[in-house]
This record gives sequence, structure tokens and C-alpha cells, in this order.
Amino acid sequence: MTDSTRLDAINERLAQLVEITRETAVVSWGNAVASRELRLTTERQGQSIERLARSVGELSRAVFDASQSSRAAASAAQSAAEAATEAAFFSRNSLDTLRD
Repeated sequence: MTDSTRLDAINERLAQLVEITRETAVVSWGNAVASRELRLTTERQGQSIERLARSVGELSRAVFDASQSSRAAASAAQSAAEAATEAAFFSRNSLDTLRD
């Protein structure tokens, strides 16, 4: 093998290595971009999950408040019914007393 042939083989191999290096750089750049996009997407998902958790908490408080209001309304209705029953009983007794 002559020196010229050896140099040609070395140059060919160097050209292949340069091409492989370029391809590797392109893939690495693509991976970096994809990694950044994934990180941003993950951050956005995290923010969405935080907003969802706050909304669920607010909804839970609203449901609790509504249940407390319902209990208060039921208690007030029961008190009103008892008062109406007493008033009806008193009216009946008063009417009976007036008749006698």
C-alpha cells in the first residue's frame, strides 16, 4: 500500500468521522430541544394540577358551606314548624276557652 493510498483511506475515514460527528451533534441538539419542551410541558402540567387542586379545595369548601346552610335551613324550618304547631295548639285552646 502506497503512502497516497494510505492517505486516501485516512481521509475517507476522517470524512466518515466528521459526518458521524455532525449527525451526533444534530441528534444532541434535537434531544436538547425535546428535553426543554418536555420540561416546559411538565411545568405547565404541574401548574394545571395546582390550579385543579385549588379548585377542588374551593369546591369542597362550597359544598361544606352549602351543607351547613342546608342544616341551618332545616333547623330553622323545624323551629318554624314547632312554633306553628304551638300557635295552632294555643289558638285551638283559646278558641275552646272562648266557646265555653
